[in-house]
Amino acid sequence: MRTFFEQLRRFIAPKASNESNNKNRVVGLVAVVGCVVALAAAITMLRSGETDEVATGEAKSVAAAEVPVTEDTTPDTEPNDSDEAVVEAPAGNAVSGGVVPTTSTPPPETTAAAPPEPAPAPEPAPNAEPTPPPAGGPSAEAWAKLRDCEASGRYDAVNPAGYYGAYQFNQGTWDSVAKSSGRNDLVGVNPAKASPADQDAMAFALYASRGAQPWPTCGRFL
Repeated sequence: MRTFFEQLRRFIAPKASNESNNKNRVVGLVAVVGCVVALAAAITMLRSGETDEVATGEAKSVAAAEVPVTEDTTPDTEPNDSDEAVVEAPAGNAVSGGVVPTTSTPPPETTAAAPPEPAPAPEPAPNAEPTPPPAGGPSAEAWAKLRDCEASGRYDAVNPAGYYGAYQFNQGTWDSVAKSSGRNDLVGVNPAKASPADQDAMAFALYASRGAQPWPTCGRFL
């Protein structure tokens, strides 16, 4: 560029002789033309470089756009506490997605043990032939009504309150009557376990000593 301006100055500056002036003008004109050509070539090269860069950038953009982006579908081999456990659906029971959620096994049903059945009520003792009562006292029918009132006529009746047999003796009264009657073999025997004849004998002996008083409610039949 410096040469260009020097030549231009020489072209414009006046010369002493026309011949020298003409030569200088020709030389200056050639120099100007050369500079213009060089400048045009430089501009062309600059534009060509920019075009190449733009084309290269576009090619890279297109290549980047054409490359498909693939997601990493590799399953995570490490267990994750937040993932839901799944199991393969059994054959013949296809479900959507091929998996079914796991379900916890319900605890086995426990059934309460059935309460023991109550012991069957003892069968009524066979109707024993009552002992004939002593003469001069209540009749056999009166004694039968007393037994029905006290124990429904059962010689094996047991009252949880502590009374036993057809005449509902308590153990103390039974033992006392047995001793006074000379029946030591009956002392300590549960009245309900004694034979009907022994129960009748103890009832007759008790009535002989105390009357109907030992049976405050049912004694009215005697």
